This record gives sequence, C-alpha cells and structure tokens, in this order.
Amino acid sequence: MKAMEVIPHPRIRIVIHSWNGKWIVEFEAAAYKQAIRMDQELVPSVEQVKSLLTPSFLTEMEEQFQNLHTVWSKNFKANQA
Repeated sequence: MKAMEVIPHPRIRIVIHSWNGKWIVEFEAAAYKQAIRMDQELVPSVEQVKSLLTPSFLTEMEEQFQNLHTVWSKNFKANQA
C-alpha cells in the first residue's frame, strides 16, 4: 500500500492510499480509525478522491467518530468488573 497524500484537517488525520487498483481513504481520530475503499476505475485520480471529501462529508465523519467514542465508552464502562 502506498500513501499518496495526507489531507490537512484540524481534528482528523486523513490519508489517501493506492493499493491493488483501489483508493483507500483512512480517517483517524484519537484511538479510532475508519476507511473507505474506492475502485480506481470509478475515481481515477487523487484529485477526484479529494473532491469527494467535502466540508459537509468531513463534518459528518467527525460526528461518526464522536458517536463511536460515546458508544465505545459506554460499552467499556458497562463491562468493567
């Protein structure tokens, strides 16, 4: 897997990778990571991948990380002996 570009963002680490005919866009926040895979035939350039990372999409991604943290924290606390 080859890292093609790191996208600046104040709260999320965003890296676009190229691997096996796919783009893999990784999003990291704190202890959490999510990835989206796209076929390079459908989205042929890094610039086109970047154009999909709109402000509204990134806001929703941040909200997903916040929700994931809430759910995980609740689960973790509930299962501590």
